[in-house]
Amino acid sequence: MKKTITNMIRWGAVLLAVLVPVVVNAIESATINVVLKDNRVVSNVVNATRIADNTTQIKILAKDIPANCKYIEIFADNAVAEKGQDGFWIMNRGLMGYFNKDNGKFSASKKYMYLPYYAMKSPQENFIAVIDGMRFEFNVNVEVVDGVYKMYPRWYISDIGFAPYEDIVITYYTLPKDADYNEMAKIYRKHRFAQNPKIKPIKERFKTQPLLEQVAKSFPVRMDFARKHFNRKKDNANFYQRGTKPWVDEKNGIKADREERAPISRHYSSGIAMMHKMKAIGLDDIFICASGFQDGGYDGRCPTTFPICKESGGEEEFKKYLAEGKKLGYVIDGHSNYTDAFTCSPDWSPDNISKSPDGKLELNGAWSGGKAYNLCLANAYEKYIKRDLPKLATLGLRGAHYIDVFTAVYPYRCCDPNHAGNRKQMAEIQDKIAQLCRDLFGGFASECGFDHIIDKVDYINYVTAPMRAKYVYKSKGMQFVDKFVPFWELVYHDIVLHNTDKVTQGTLNQDNNLILVEFGGRPIYYGVNDNNLPHIKKAYDQYMKLRHLMLEEMLSHKEVAKYIFVVSYANGEKVVVNKTKSSYTYNGVEIPAKDFRLISAKK
Repeated sequence: MKKTITNMIRWGAVLLAVLVPVVVNAIESATINVVLKDNRVVSNVVNATRIADNTTQIKILAKDIPANCKYIEIFADNAVAEKGQDGFWIMNRGLMGYFNKDNGKFSASKKYMYLPYYAMKSPQENFIAVIDGMRFEFNVNVEVVDGVYKMYPRWYISDIGFAPYEDIVITYYTLPKDADYNEMAKIYRKHRFAQNPKIKPIKERFKTQPLLEQVAKSFPVRMDFARKHFNRKKDNANFYQRGTKPWVDEKNGIKADREERAPISRHYSSGIAMMHKMKAIGLDDIFICASGFQDGGYDGRCPTTFPICKESGGEEEFKKYLAEGKKLGYVIDGHSNYTDAFTCSPDWSPDNISKSPDGKLELNGAWSGGKAYNLCLANAYEKYIKRDLPKLATLGLRGAHYIDVFTAVYPYRCCDPNHAGNRKQMAEIQDKIAQLCRDLFGGFASECGFDHIIDKVDYINYVTAPMRAKYVYKSKGMQFVDKFVPFWELVYHDIVLHNTDKVTQGTLNQDNNLILVEFGGRPIYYGVNDNNLPHIKKAYDQYMKLRHLMLEEMLSHKEVAKYIFVVSYANGEKVVVNKTKSSYTYNGVEIPAKDFRLISAKK
């Protein structure tokens, strides 16, 4: 049973505000619960520091966090609601819930806190809380007990692996009563831009990144060349190094019992043939991400890159493929993985791997190369990345080099004293790698919408995938979420080229196509073949009519009638999306059922 102890530690509070329209109230206090490792609770009510009429702040100094702290929870006074009240809660990429439940809980994983904020609109308060400091160590929770809601962040201090390394700062912005997630997103945007002046719109970056304009107007596809067969449900993930016998290293948690499989491949010349087919049907503006070209193919022998996959033809044939793409007017860059490390890699060494505080090698799952160990970037940056990326650039890859997972999950910490780094320090190395990619290839890309290095990211494959979790996988936890809105896009649409969710990739039914258009996303295909070429052409033709909007700030997203959405952009144009089974007239323009229309600025 938890015991409560009051007023045992000291808290501080101060910072600068990002101004928003003046209103009379704001978050005035918060209850801070510090749960210790023996499950005692240190509880303290603190007054927030007022920065403006509508802005307050809570600050917890890193030096004041007890050494035996397990986790910290912060409960703002008005971050509460009751079932049946008007309003909503919202977090992360735009997961929204109404006050319609008696009991339940939704907790976002701290691994996937893409945007560090939480917000709530209720009769008590309409606010957004923006979080700075130890952003990789917290999550956001929404709980309802007997119809009473509360929303709060929790910092998992004992999981850091290091002493607390930053002060925790929460800035609370109170909005007018009639404001909604649109205004919340714009406050978050203003806060982040003030915090990091290096964040610039795509159009501005054309001046310093000559290839970015072509990348921005192009339709993205991936061409995969080699990968090992791996069935997660049936196959054993225990691989061992080439040229050795099966071995066991219990200290490092490695148990390998079989030889790796050879990659299944297609020749680089087949990629040339496919590019000519694409060109022949009018696919003129294409950005290609070449994947599986490394030694061992896709996710095959990471972090090893060279030699270029011999099963697909080797380095010279790969260079011919890149050169031919350039002749056709295409931009081709590559897909790299500096997140995972596999025991079958020629470069395998336990020294490469992120260690937990007790010295164990840390894992993140299993892929084609076997069990995926967390590659320590502090070690790999000097040992492999600075060596291999320049060599890749000499082959002719250009556009925006894709490094898997950097923006899909929080940075992996490493507690190995020989190359230790907390998550913030690893994020700083990710930032260096992203800049190196821009210098060498012209741009940088990654998987999802984590915004810790957003000023260096040019495109992502998708923002994140809660829609797939809710509608396809029927995730039990996701049923607490009532809807999704483009909060991330309202912040970053004109900063990073993006697709919306896993349900908006590849060949789409019309319902998912309308989600893609509503959220301002660009299509993407993870493969090109004779069967999907007609579908790619159809998606390409639609995208050509909308691609100019990828460079414009998304100003607002409004549901003007049930399942009728109007999305406004900074150039004055609007996209009206009709998800109903009947036509709808907007300002004299008929929007057919299950369709959309681009409305000019004059309408």
